[in-house]
Amino acid sequence: MSCQRSISVNCRLWSRGLLKCLTIVGLLVWVSARAGAHTENESLPTAPRPMESELLGNVKLREGHAGQGLASAPNGYYASTSSTLYRFNHDWQLVASREIRVEGVNHMGAIHFHDGFVWAGFLNHGKTDGKYDPKKNRSIIAKIDGETLKVVATWDITADCTWIDPVCFDGTRLWVGEMHNLGIHRYRLVNGELV
Repeated sequence: MSCQRSISVNCRLWSRGLLKCLTIVGLLVWVSARAGAHTENESLPTAPRPMESELLGNVKLREGHAGQGLASAPNGYYASTSSTLYRFNHDWQLVASREIRVEGVNHMGAIHFHDGFVWAGFLNHGKTDGKYDPKKNRSIIAKIDGETLKVVATWDITADCTWIDPVCFDGTRLWVGEMHNLGIHRYRLVNGELV
């Protein structure tokens, strides 16, 4: 598959997955905000409708890759493969890249940018030498400096989530999707700890 076609397919699939994730997160926020907030005389509003997406174009990268995650930022874009984080300007010219390794995991998945940092989900889905061992499943969230591309903090959430995928930080809460049970986990960041 050509790089251009790969980017188009990955962007389209990522876009659909993100829209589904954001729709689900929006619905969960709406439901939690509405819980206990109505009276018998008040009618409940309808749930938000799912959004649709349309591919408007594609970009052929001259350098770098975007096989796992994409994130938009005020200074450009970020992309990831299973082991490398890339920073691009608004014209998709490569500005910086760094191989990211987090102990105990072997794969970087989805990424998100917020307020100068890239948030990434790392996992080890229990496969070693072609054999699956669920005791080796690990899910770790990493906070990465958007300028230096260096990991500044990590949190192991394996006890809650064994197959991490989408990660989104909204400034207060960290939203994490789990591929194992298709659930969404919500954390607050308090004094550097996830609660």
